[in-house]
Amino acid sequence: MTALSSLLFLLQANIYQYAAPIIFGFGIIGNIFIIIMFVRRRQNSCAIYLLMAAVVNTINTTFNFTTTIYTLNHSDPGNSILVFCKLRYYFIHVWGQLARYFAIFACIDRYAVATTNTRLCWIARPCVAWKMIIAMIIIWHILASHLLIFVTINNGRCGQFGLYYIVFEIYYLIFVCVIPPVSMMIFGFLAYRKLRHLHGRIMPVSINTHSKPSKNKIHRRDRDLLIMVLGEVVFYVMTMSGYPFIVLETAVTNYMGITKSIDHIAIETFFTMIAILLLYLNYSAPFYIYIVASKTFRRDFKALLIRLWH
Repeated sequence: MTALSSLLFLLQANIYQYAAPIIFGFGIIGNIFIIIMFVRRRQNSCAIYLLMAAVVNTINTTFNFTTTIYTLNHSDPGNSILVFCKLRYYFIHVWGQLARYFAIFACIDRYAVATTNTRLCWIARPCVAWKMIIAMIIIWHILASHLLIFVTINNGRCGQFGLYYIVFEIYYLIFVCVIPPVSMMIFGFLAYRKLRHLHGRIMPVSINTHSKPSKNKIHRRDRDLLIMVLGEVVFYVMTMSGYPFIVLETAVTNYMGITKSIDHIAIETFFTMIAILLLYLNYSAPFYIYIVASKTFRRDFKALLIRLWH
């Protein structure tokens, strides 16, 4: 083992040991606060999407936090127990996809609220939001079922191997790295443009007030929700932008059968770990994005802390 590969493996071990538990720990706390703050706002369709995204993110980060802490002092059970190997890959993927696609629907919802097209206003209804959420839960549990079949353990490592590795990476690039960010950016940009157009007609309604979307006005609550969603979109695009290139390089070189040096493998492994850790940030970061992006959210969070204190 060369000096470079030894250094990279040491860095990878330290980052995984210290950074991952911190990310997941803060993520659990943040998502719980989102659930507490949004659970009373179920009459707003966008808040419903953000609430359900926080629920699946809480489940995902809790599971990742638990397994990460366990594997720091024990062997990874996923590398020896086939059922656990398959289920871990399956549920982490399903939960992650649900959170991403709930964010897409939140962007579409904000565009529907901001647009003057009355034919799109029906999208921004709580009943429609719940139907879309149920549909997505069913769809992704079915679409991801191939993981239960083809993920296996090979040479003491849980993962995808052979031809399925190439197929899975193509699938992952399409449904994780292309469709979510492109959809978020398109509908986020359209909603932002409509918001700028309606900027002079904003009604100063509290974020905690429930009211129906208007054809010609956008409430300050809806504007703040749009800003929060746009902040989440920007963060998602930034954190996942490097992953496709790493996946393509690894998949192509493996498929071509190129002999890799120890340093090459160490570099690939290190940057893959960093890219995956950045993707995991999306499960933990929404609360902190909302705090930075929205003054009203900060005020409501402060009020929540005061109520909890008393």
